[in-house]
Amino acid sequence: MKNDKNKFKLKQIKNEVKEYIEYKEKISQIFKSKSIKTAMNRFYKLNEKFDEMPEIIQDFMRKLSKKLEITLNHTQNRKIPSTNNLAELIFRVTFPGKIKRIFRTYKGAKRQIRLNNLNWTKRNVLGEK
Repeated sequence: MKNDKNKFKLKQIKNEVKEYIEYKEKISQIFKSKSIKTAMNRFYKLNEKFDEMPEIIQDFMRKLSKKLEITLNHTQNRKIPSTNNLAELIFRVTFPGKIKRIFRTYKGAKRQIRLNNLNWTKRNVLGEK
């Protein structure tokens, strides 16, 4: 009986997390848009379902709607970077979180390149795995 309750609760939590992830992806698509028109359309389409959203998402959407024009400036003006990570700007790729933290500073990037060189030498020259 207790096990069934736990399974039910776990299933509810998984569904809730899945719903949050779906909203996160939709919001992310707003900022990844190539034009301001597309971004605004995506925002308004998502905002139509405002009453159906979880409270946390509603709060975020409320705050975003107040500063929507400012947050989407990078779609209008190409001189404004869409990211503040210099490595991402140079390579024009958004890195995963782990790599993003490594390459955030010059010292971190230098250390990672040194480690990669050591690992390559170890693998290819010394024949170790």
